[in-house]
Amino acid sequence: MDEKIKKSDQILSQIMQALVAHLGLRLSSEELKQLSEPSTNLAMCPTPSLSPKTANTLPSLNSPTPNSKPENQFSETAFAAKVQKAVTDEEIKSVVDQLPAEAADRIQNSQRLKPEQLQVIQGNFEGTLTYFEKNRKVRTTIETLIANDTSGKITGNHKLVIYTSDGQPGSTSTRSGDLYKEFRGSNVSIIFESGKNYLELVYFPERDILAGNFFEMKNAKLTKAGYAVYRRL
Repeated sequence: MDEKIKKSDQILSQIMQALVAHLGLRLSSEELKQLSEPSTNLAMCPTPSLSPKTANTLPSLNSPTPNSKPENQFSETAFAAKVQKAVTDEEIKSVVDQLPAEAADRIQNSQRLKPEQLQVIQGNFEGTLTYFEKNRKVRTTIETLIANDTSGKITGNHKLVIYTSDGQPGSTSTRSGDLYKEFRGSNVSIIFESGKNYLELVYFPERDILAGNFFEMKNAKLTKAGYAVYRRL
């Protein structure tokens, strides 16, 4: 029996030598003998551990890849498609709610209105402004804009009447001439400036109305304060 085992060891040693020679490795006969002997101490072999520095560099299955987009990233293309389809008051309000609440960048980077944007805000509109704070009354406004886009400027007449909570005409603002300061546009909205406050409106073609958010300056920061809807008279 011992002779058979010895014979098997010799055969295994020869096989290992041939394999090592094929790979271009050089092992001593003692190392080959150790390779040919089955290990009985696998359970005692230490498990390699990762240093904190190494562990922190391993990717997590739940971590987004560097090139992946956050799930809540605003898409102008997707937003524009929803604007075209919105019909009911609930659908329109839902689409407006998808505009990012931080409007400062859009307002700061706004540019002169595109011809199609100027066209949809021409005429007479009755608007309602509903504040998010429950203790503030709903305000009604009448907006009239008759303007032309000439020589890279929006020129014409603009009148805004803000009614009091009991339905009486309150403050009135009338402007004529260059209206660029009052009306500007972003890729997805029309921005109307009134003092330090802003209306960001979106035109919904299926209903021929403008709807959007009202921003007012509070503590040197623009804050979304209400929801506005303008219907053509």
